[in-house]
Order: sequence, then structure tokens, then C-alpha cells
Amino acid sequence: MISFPVARSLSTLLLIALLAASSVLHGQNQFTAVVADSASGKPVVGANAIVRGTVLGGVTDTLGRVTITGIPDGAHTIAVSCVGYRSRVLPYDFPLAPAAQPVTVLLGQEAIELGAVTVTTTRTSYHLYDVPVRIEVKGEEDIGETMIDHPSNISELFLESTGIQVLQTSPISNSVSIKLQGLDGSYTQILKDGFPLYGGLSAGLSVTQIPPLDLRRVEIVKGPSSSLYGAGAMAGIINLISKTPAENARLMLLLNGTSARGVDGGLFYSGRKNNVGYTVLMNGTANAAYDADRTGFSDIPRTELFTINPKVFYDLSDNTRIVFGLSTTSENTTSGDMTALSEGTSLSHPYIERTKSNRSYTQLDLATEGGSTSIDFKNSIGYFHLNRSLMSDRFDGTQWSTYSELSAQMVSGEHTLTGGVNLTTDRFLEDPADSVDRSYTQWTAGLFGQDDWKLAAPLTVETGLRIDWENRNGLHAVPRIAAIYHVTDKLGLRVGAGLGYKVPTIFSDQSDPSALYRLEPIHSDVRVESSVGGEFDVAYNTIALGAMTLALNQAFFSTRVDDPLVPVPENASAPANGRIALINAKGYLYTAGAETDIKLTYDELEAFVGYTYTHARGKSPERDGALVLTPTHNVVMDVLFDMEGAGEGGVELRYTSPQLLNDGTRTPGFWVLDCLFQTTFSHVTFFVAVENALDLKEANYTPVFSGTSANPRFNDVWAPLEGRIVNGGVKFQM
Repeated sequence: MISFPVARSLSTLLLIALLAASSVLHGQNQFTAVVADSASGKPVVGANAIVRGTVLGGVTDTLGRVTITGIPDGAHTIAVSCVGYRSRVLPYDFPLAPAAQPVTVLLGQEAIELGAVTVTTTRTSYHLYDVPVRIEVKGEEDIGETMIDHPSNISELFLESTGIQVLQTSPISNSVSIKLQGLDGSYTQILKDGFPLYGGLSAGLSVTQIPPLDLRRVEIVKGPSSSLYGAGAMAGIINLISKTPAENARLMLLLNGTSARGVDGGLFYSGRKNNVGYTVLMNGTANAAYDADRTGFSDIPRTELFTINPKVFYDLSDNTRIVFGLSTTSENTTSGDMTALSEGTSLSHPYIERTKSNRSYTQLDLATEGGSTSIDFKNSIGYFHLNRSLMSDRFDGTQWSTYSELSAQMVSGEHTLTGGVNLTTDRFLEDPADSVDRSYTQWTAGLFGQDDWKLAAPLTVETGLRIDWENRNGLHAVPRIAAIYHVTDKLGLRVGAGLGYKVPTIFSDQSDPSALYRLEPIHSDVRVESSVGGEFDVAYNTIALGAMTLALNQAFFSTRVDDPLVPVPENASAPANGRIALINAKGYLYTAGAETDIKLTYDELEAFVGYTYTHARGKSPERDGALVLTPTHNVVMDVLFDMEGAGEGGVELRYTSPQLLNDGTRTPGFWVLDCLFQTTFSHVTFFVAVENALDLKEANYTPVFSGTSANPRFNDVWAPLEGRIVNGGVKFQM
């Protein structure tokens, strides 16, 4: 404080005050920016702009415009962030030249469930906050984290989501199944760019054979969704969206090694010349057999995996594009007794499982649009061969599958109308090891329609109907309805319900891959599984709390599956013969629960907390009571932070509550901690990740198997087997 003698005149005081005010005002500056989506160019509403180190800031209006006043002269850093987008940090020297304002700030889309990401899985392009169906989106930032943790496959990507359980289905081969909202993984349909490429025989290995390097985002629809893409989506849909070529060439190389004796290498390249674009993915993985829990059996199999996927994009005109891609994956794995793996099999160590698989598929997509109408033709041809042997058991099968679809979309007033026809075929041929031949031919012709109707400014209703004819089970009609009501521009209410169905095959049960050797052909009296389900959620897109932003989503779900398939001994009077039949349970199973998602951003720190409550029960003589390997409570906490130019780090903590096992016992609850760090120098990024840092292993609590090494009986897998794994590597991109 400046003190003055009392004798000073009032006029002198007034003069000094005016001079001081003039000096302060001269040192204050104004910053004006327009924040827009880097992909669409549309304004980003509700973005926060903060002058670091001060309390100065503002929020963008409906035009994406924000103005900050009172900024002192000198160098300052302005952080711009919004839920659903990657934050940007911009240095400026004030005062700025008047001609330099307003500044245009482009934000790239980030992957979270509440952001302004344009989604396509529902067949109509929507910003994520406006879509009537609840969709969770994993974008390039989440996929980038997955490449650090698991460069060879996408299974790690789903561990951070509510309502999703990644379940290891084999104690020796590391195969996994993706369960949505408590339902078996066979009820989840996996798509690649809208193509249903992973069904039937190929479903069991799909997740562990898909590298993340060429993925732009992943869209997840939970709940019955058969009206969208046909049979098999009773629990929901996972749609893997590939990267497309930009104007500038893009190259990414990745090399990784793990303490579990594995190495990964991947390459993704994209470019464009005139009206021709192209992308190329190559990925390879090699892993020695690894026994972390010292049980004498492999937790991770000896693995050789290679994938190549070239794709060409040809623009016939400004409005018409044709895309053609070919993907090939080859994998050889050997798992089982570690002594037999290193020294060869013997009478006391005979337990070895060998798996060889080859998968190839084509993708053809011809799309054209003009005015308010668009037409799209898709076609895919798939080949998958699987040879698997376990001691004296052998399985050898080949799957040929096709998918063809012709669809059209038209915008008429407040309606967006979508309709089309499709044909799906699945031909499975088995080389029988004995008298049991389980080969089959299945085809389904479908007719579908959808209407997205903006009844009023805040209300959109989506109705859909699919009618399928399947060659073995006849007609199926599956309707769906969903709606979203915007209470405000930030608060939305969503509700939806629909039917689903699944055609039975011998590959319908993914819970025990070893059962494939003993399954009987599907009997003629086995019926189609059907489902009904619904979901309600409340989403608050962005709450600005000073320098912090908060996003909330609270969802409730319920699904009932009638006539579910269950495995039973083929001969009830002599179950020891080992043959298994799939029959319809005389009842139903249902799941109900809630998902809570909270995301907080503050400066360069992002935190996510998710909680899932799942009440899963069977109501039938064959399956009565709680569903096995389905925890009631799941919690995931994820924190990402920027170390001010030194790098980026992240910590993830997950809790799984006690689960019921097949033998009637219950497991303890457990926590899993993952950590990662990466730092970038120009075009090169070095990274390290520690998975399961607390070194939790199932073998620390219960035996993994009983019996002898010559005749082991494996128990359920309910916790990690391989313990702590450290992996590190380098990523080059330009």
C-alpha cells in the first residue's frame, strides 16, 4: 500500500489515482479466439480457455468464441480444453497485434463417451452427444495407450470401460472373450468398418489377433442391437473403425519388448496422390512360452503372429469413393506343460496344445452421395482355417463366409431415412477326426429400415426394424426404438429398447475353448436364442468449475435372454464319455445393473472414474442362480498427466469384486494396478508400461489346476495368471 501525508491535497491524490489506473489499463490485454473441431470445422461449444498461473479464463459460446480480458503484458500460456477433445497449450507474447485476433484454435477429437465425436455404428452420422443410442467411443488417445500396454492386440482397450469384462477363457493359451453387461462373449458382435467379419469359427480368436495400430476409433453399443447388423448382437456391438489416408503421408513404426519374453513390431503407412489414397498395416508378434506362477504350465503360449492389411481408396468423383482392402493373419501357438515344451512330450509330460490359424478377408465398399441422398454397397469374403490338437484330441475346420449389403439413406425434412438389404453366408467344413462331422451351411437374408425423426429441437426419436430369413430357423423380426431429449445444451436424457436373436452353432459357447473337441453337432430341436433389453441414461456433457471441467453419465440397463444355450453331457447316464451337447435351457437368464462414468479435466491432468453394478442370474433347471465369472461390482480409476514437457504418464487402478466359480466357491475381490510413461523427442516416442504392478496372480489364492501333469484338470480363470509384466519400446511417426 502507498501512503501519503494527510496534508496532500485531494487534487494530488486524484491525479495519482488516475495515473495509476492509466498504467494498469495500459498493461492489460484482451485475447479472443474461435475454437473449432479440427475434423468438421464446426464450433466447439463449452470449451474452456485458461491463462495458466492466473484466475483468468472463459468459456466458448454457441459460435465457439471466447474472450479473456485483463491479461498483463509479457509471455503467457493459454490452455484450451473441452470434454471430448484433446487439450491444447498455446504460448503467446502480449500485447498481440490487433490483426492477429481472433485466434483460430482447432481441437482434435478425443475418445470419451460424452464428447462431440461423430459416430457411424448406428448407420446415421451423429455427434456423440446427439445420438439417440448410447455409444461409448475409444479414440486415438485411448488406442495409443493400448499400443503401449498391448501392441499386438486390442484386449487391453476394453479394461478401462464400464460394463465390459475381458475374460480369459483358457488357462494355458491366453485366449479371451469380451463380455458386455454380464452376458457371454458369444452375444457380442464385432465389426470392422461396419463389416461383421468375426463370427462362427473365427469368433473365439478374433480379439487376440487384432492389432490396434491402424485403428482410428472404436465404437461400442451396449444392449440388444440385432436390428442394426443382424443376428448375434444380443449384448451389443463393437465396431472397429480404421484410419483413412489424409492429404499428407503418414508413417508410424513401433517396436516393443516385454519381460514376459515377447517382442512386437508394427508398421502403419498411409498416403494420397491425387484421387488415390492407400493405407498399409503390418504387425508381427513373437513370444516364448511363459510360466509366471511356476505351476509348470504356460500362462502365455509360445506365439508367432503376423498380420498384413493393405487398403486402397479411389475417388471416382467428388461424391463417389470405392475402397478395397485385403487382410491376412497367420498365427501359430503352442501351450501347455513347460517341460514338454522345452524337452518334448513324454508319458509323464504329454500335455501340449498346438493351434494353427490362418485368416483372410476382403473388404469392398462403394459409396456415393448427392444432395440429400446417399447409397452404399458393401461386400466381404472371408476365409478362416483352424487346426488345433491337444494330446490325442484334434480339431480341423475351415470357414468360408460372405457379407453383402446394399443400403440407401435420404434426408427428408426432419426425417433421416435409412433402408437396405443384406445377405450373410457361413459355410463350415470339418475334417472329422472320428465319426462326428459337425459341418454346416447357414445363410441369412435381411431387410432393414430405420427412421431418425427430429420431433422438436430438443427431441430425436430413432426407430428401426429388421426382418431376417435364416435357412434353418425361418423368419425373425427384431424392432428397436431409442430417443434422446436435450433438457439443456449440456444435459441429455436417453432411453432405448430392442429385441435380439442368435442362431445356434457349435461355436456359440466361448467360455471353454477346450470343449470344442468334445461338442456334438447342433441337434435339430435346438431353438434360436432371443433377447429383449433396454437402457436409460442421463448425460451431463460439460460442467465448468473454474479451471476444471466435469462430465457425467449415469446409465441403467437390463437384458433378458430366452432359451439360452447351455452345455450338458451328451449321455446323462454316462457323462464320463466326455461328449458335450448344447441344448436350450428351460428358462431364461437376465442381467440388470448400472454404469457410472465421471471424467474430470484440470489443466494437463485428466481423471476418469467408472463403476459398474451387475446383477446377473439364470432362471432355469440347468442354470439357476448367479452367473459364474460375473462380478457384481467393478471399479476403474484412470489418471493421465502431462509433466510439462518431460513426458506423459498414466496410472490405472481396477477393482473386481468376488465372483462365483463353476465349482460353487467364491473368489476374493482384488485390485490391479497399471502404470505407463512416455516421452517424445521430435518424431520419436519412448515408452514403458508396467502391467499388474502389484504382481497379483490367481495362483497366490487358489490352485490353477488339480491332478497331475499328465492329466491336469484346470480350474476357472478369474484373476491374472501372468503376474507383473514390464514392457518398453519406441514409436516413430511422421
